Amino acid sequence: MAQRPVMELVSTVRHDGDGGVLDDLDTVRGTTRWLQQQSGLPATVTVPGDLVVDEELRQAIVDVRRAVRALFARAVSPAPPSPADAHRLLPVEEALRLLNAAAAREPVAPQLHWPAEGPPTAGLLSAE
Repeated sequence: MAQRPVMELVSTVRHDGDGGVLDDLDTVRGTTRWLQQQSGLPATVTVPGDLVVDEELRQAIVDVRRAVRALFARAVSPAPPSPADAHRLLPVEEALRLLNAAAAREPVAPQLHWPAEGPPTAGLLSAE
């Protein structure tokens, strides 16, 4: 079965089974470990075995995760979002802005558009 990096990322926060929440990315050490365990990344992405994540990178990854989880919650609406972080979900507009800003750091980036009334669409934004 092929891994999907986005699913791996959003699954890093979940209920622990005892009423609490587990977050694989809550520390730089945990984030480093999680990144090193990812085997489903595109061939163009390599994670060095000696990679050490700093707080800035950890926070950037967590921000992308928060954005994606907020958009997943919108996608399943009107069903309830995951209780693991339902109380911390970003507003959709902020999630779109954050995700598109992260994608725009690449020379050609996908941009997600999701009108309030209608399906999401994607386009490409070139740095040129």
